[in-house]
Amino acid sequence: MISFEKGGAIEYSYKKTTHLHLHLGTHVMTIRGIARELYRLQQQVEKLQKALQSASRAKQADIEQQLRKVKAERDRLRRILDGQLDR
Repeated sequence: MISFEKGGAIEYSYKKTTHLHLHLGTHVMTIRGIARELYRLQQQVEKLQKALQSASRAKQADIEQQLRKVKAERDRLRRILDGQLDR
C-alpha cells in the first residue's frame, strides 16, 4: 500500500489480463478510467475558465472556487496517472 498527500491510500492489483486497477479508497479504476476522468476534468477546467472570462463580478467568486476544486482533482489524477505510467 502506498500513501499519498491527502492521507488516502492506493492499492495496486493486477488481473490476468495485465490491466492495472487502482483502489482509491472505495473506488477502483483502471488506468484507462483514470485517463478518461482526467480528460473530463480538463474539459471542465476549460469550460470554467471560459465562463470566468464572461462572468459578472457577482458570479466570479463562485466560478473561481469551482475552478480551484476541479483543478486540484485534475492535478491529483494527473499525478496518479503519471506515477503509474512511469512504472
